[in-house]
Order: sequence, then C-alpha cells, then structure tokens
Amino acid sequence: MVIGKRVHDRGVQSRRRKEKGIARFAMRLWHQRSGISSVEYALLLALIGSGIVVAANALSESVADQMDRAAECLDGTNPDCTT
Repeated sequence: MVIGKRVHDRGVQSRRRKEKGIARFAMRLWHQRSGISSVEYALLLALIGSGIVVAANALSESVADQMDRAAECLDGTNPDCTT
C-alpha cells in the first residue's frame, strides 16, 4: 500500500508542478510587452488580407466582363467588335 501511495503522491505533485508552470507561463505572457507587437502584426496581416480579397473581387468582375465581351466577339453577337 505504501508503494501505491507514493506513486499517487508523485502524480499529484507532478500535476501541481505543471499547473504552477502553466500559471507562471500565462502570467509571463500576460505581462510581456513583445506580445503586444505580435497582436499588432496579426491585425496588420488581417488588414492586408482584407485588401487583397477586395482587390481580387473587383478584378475578377472586370476580368469576367472582358471574357464575356471576347466571347461575344468570337460568336459575332457583339456589333462593336472590329476584325
């Protein structure tokens, strides 16, 4: 019985050490000033990504219009096309 209790006690102590380690890590991360810059970089990346999405959407509409016009010219259904 004593051996089993010792193993159990080690497991409890190990878990407590891990919990203290996690808490210490979280506190260090909370008080660390360089973490703020990583958030700023993430926001900047999100802003750039949004700009790319908006530009790609606008470009895709323009390209689709030009492709439709080219298809009409090839079919001969657009009288504005010149040969």
